[in-house]
Amino acid sequence: MMKTMMMSALCMIGAIAAQGARPTTYCNPMSLPGIPISRNTREGVADFAEKRQHRELADPSLLVEGKTIYCYPSNDMAWKSTDGGATWTKIDIGVRDIGYAPTIAKHKGRYLLCAGIDIYDSASPEGPFKKIGYIPWPGGVPGPADMNLFSDGDRLYLYYGCSPKDGIWGVELESSNPCKMIGKPVQLIPFEPETQSWECKPHDRSMSWIEGAWMVKINGRYCLTYSSSGTEHERYAMGAAWGKRPLGPFVKQKHNPFFRKTTGLVTGIGHGSVVKYGKDYLVSYCIYSGVLGGFERLIGFDRLVLDRNGEIAVQEATETPQYADGSGAVPWTTLPFASARPETTDAKLKTYAKLEGALPQTLEFKSPFPAMVRAFRLIWRDCDMKGRRGFNVGAYSYRIDWKDGETWRPLVDASQNAVDLFVDYRETPRVLAKELRIVVLAVPEGVVPGITEFTVFGE
Repeated sequence: MMKTMMMSALCMIGAIAAQGARPTTYCNPMSLPGIPISRNTREGVADFAEKRQHRELADPSLLVEGKTIYCYPSNDMAWKSTDGGATWTKIDIGVRDIGYAPTIAKHKGRYLLCAGIDIYDSASPEGPFKKIGYIPWPGGVPGPADMNLFSDGDRLYLYYGCSPKDGIWGVELESSNPCKMIGKPVQLIPFEPETQSWECKPHDRSMSWIEGAWMVKINGRYCLTYSSSGTEHERYAMGAAWGKRPLGPFVKQKHNPFFRKTTGLVTGIGHGSVVKYGKDYLVSYCIYSGVLGGFERLIGFDRLVLDRNGEIAVQEATETPQYADGSGAVPWTTLPFASARPETTDAKLKTYAKLEGALPQTLEFKSPFPAMVRAFRLIWRDCDMKGRRGFNVGAYSYRIDWKDGETWRPLVDASQNAVDLFVDYRETPRVLAKELRIVVLAVPEGVVPGITEFTVFGE
């Protein structure tokens, strides 16, 4: 009894000390404030507006300035982090949504941004960005899609491709006029189903969907990454090809795909970007969700590892806490808290528990043994969303309590929460708990609350 009382007292002291501490870890999917309604379901179409609206961010392009990471995804922009991804701030760059698969590059002291043929320019990565023109597209080559701008000294290049069989293409742009091509685009990465079976659609080896080109220079060599097999599939993945010059020739690396994950919470990883961050390389990517269709996605990022040959090593995306300083995985385990609604802890983004009825709504979670709680990841579900054109979802307010005996105590008080965190990852005070509960207090207008996943991490 005395030992239990002492442990409870220590936990409470730890809880007090942890209040206000800055987080030092992150966890995928990325916990970004203000994830918007999908651009495909906010156009006022009755079926979408009444039945199928959902959140979406995809195709993230990263840019690094010093210790600041900027993220420009499809569907909205932009976000920045000054602590290695532990926290993010949404910023207004003057344009909200320029189309799917945006790309950004710093070139000759300016910042160029595009998604399709329209080119935007700014003196700052935070904007304001202004449209400066468009790229007249030549005939006889695949159309513009999934663009990637790459600055190599005083020269500027464009890579693109998003089709079942055409592969990835590239062309040089005029350095002082990015709206003008030098020559015509050439194919750099072909679809090769005979030697690259991972590029094929899951049920049709005659078809791929090669897309998401991204160029990065690593140790003096040009690495052109790409994605294949379709963003709507859990086997979606990223590969790489290497060359000595920006327009090749390129040779696909021996170990492709270098990035894939087909099971667990984080799956279908692809269509991302690779950037240098300190001594490391960061890779960003889509995460397949797919409750209401193949294009319902979230995003994540991780650090890349190079193998002994200097190529990108094969690895999986992470879905447990990582140190934001790049020192690796946090030595916490996923704790076995479970509830009467097993869909909330099954590590699947496609399942969720709908919490119907008047608020507050409470869902309790129990562990077979007392466990030291250190963090949690709470992913909401906006059920029965009835929105309108331009509708944006708001913040959830809630409280998480813990119990080590008979008394419930507050662990995280988000009852006054005003930050819209659809994916809410938080470090917590250090407490020894056998039971937890989520008390949902208020939800965004026009939705019924749902919980997709509640994962507890600790010792």
